Amino acid sequence: MKNQKNQNSATLKQQYTSADTSINSAKLPRVYSVARDIMTGSVIDYGCGKYFDLYGLPGNFYGYDPFNRDLPELLNRHYDTAVCSNVLNVIK
Repeated sequence: MKNQKNQNSATLKQQYTSADTSINSAKLPRVYSVARDIMTGSVIDYGCGKYFDLYGLPGNFYGYDPFNRDLPELLNRHYDTAVCSNVLNVIK
């Protein structure tokens, strides 16, 4: 998308979504079930999608998505771990 940096994310429209490529949007992403025990401290899932709240993760897990969960205050914090899963399937 042109000039994406200059636009507010609320005005951007997501061209591709995971609706057609996600195996199960109601299920916890595999990265969490595999690595959940070794993720210590604060964790941000960048590109978490709209179902992040349904995963039932502990309070030290935060989800940010510029299209589905735009919480810019989360970007001004320090995190011990960053997760970015199931994102490449929606990038052009």
